[in-house]
Amino acid sequence: MGVSRPYLNAVSCGKKNVTLKQLERIADALGMRLRISFEDPG
Repeated sequence: MGVSRPYLNAVSCGKKNVTLKQLERIADALGMRLRISFEDPG
């Protein structure tokens, strides 16, 4: 996956921020597609 377990744990606990590239790697390792959208709240 290219991401260490301690880093993943820190991200999941809210102690570290994750980059889009890292999110892509995690999604790929889980066999998922990363989809990001911006929506108008109103």
